[in-house]
Amino acid sequence: LVFNANLRMDGSNQFGSNPKYRFLPIWSVSGKYTLSNEAFMQNQHLISYLAFRGSYGIQGNVDAGTSPNLVIKLGSQNSITGMNEATIAYLPNPDLRWEKTKSFNIGCDLALFDNRASFILDFYKKRGSDMIMAKDVSQINGVKTVKINAGKVNNSGIEVGANFIPLKTKNWDVTIGINYSYNNNELVDANDRLVTLKDKINGNALVVGEAIGTLYSYDFAGLNHESGYPV
Repeated sequence: LVFNANLRMDGSNQFGSNPKYRFLPIWSVSGKYTLSNEAFMQNQHLISYLAFRGSYGIQGNVDAGTSPNLVIKLGSQNSITGMNEATIAYLPNPDLRWEKTKSFNIGCDLALFDNRASFILDFYKKRGSDMIMAKDVSQINGVKTVKINAGKVNNSGIEVGANFIPLKTKNWDVTIGINYSYNNNELVDANDRLVTLKDKINGNALVVGEAIGTLYSYDFAGLNHESGYPV
């Protein structure tokens, strides 16, 4: 039986305008139980190796494209005044904080017939919270959106792997490997920003209950008989 635990504190000055959001404790625990090491498993020739694994932890992420401070971007030179124009890149948000992801994983490793056949199975579930998203604000502020922590995202899936050695000699062997993975992504919660048709066509629409990055298209009614253009 193997047990492992990790704990650390990560900090980022990107959240320095509100010190209580500057640091995030990151931790994880994991364990592994090798059943094939038990005494009652030694007098058989079918199972070469059998182990069960599990882990749980939390990690953080800093969105490099955001800032809690008011950021001004220097633009091009105005042809009339001869001076460079400035625009607002980011509106200030002192409560901007880490994106957090809680991860859970269980797995199994199995080898048979003196390791001639081996299998790996993993099931995982990840829940992201405080995901940074854009919120609509009045354009009197100089920009249309501000970044806030408002999103929740679920990811779950399985990963399966298998390896077979049909031919093995003293100097070389033949190995066949197969891998399969499946991931289900779902936006659980988002801010109240209006999702437009343009957002959907551009592939950046955030629709609760759907996967992030879902592709949309116009309903196709066929070609116009007079112009030949799609309708």
